[in-house]
Amino acid sequence: VTIIPALDYDVAWHPDGDWIASTSEDGDIFLWDVETGELVTAWQFEGCDITVFIWSANGERFAFKCRQTEPNVRNNLVIGELIR
Repeated sequence: VTIIPALDYDVAWHPDGDWIASTSEDGDIFLWDVETGELVTAWQFEGCDITVFIWSANGERFAFKCRQTEPNVRNNLVIGELIR
């Protein structure tokens, strides 16, 4: 059993099985090593409440929902690419 902290909202298992991504209401996305439970990296998106995260089938791209509340409520889809 591996215990991974800080799983506030959504979690998504990377297709290669080595990582899990988790999101937070503070605009953070964390990438965790499944075997060790250690944090691999983190991305900060200021002003985003990130509640949904998904990997592409090949694991090279990802998308997440960024809900911004300032100055007006907006829901944005953000698409990115994983660089190894």
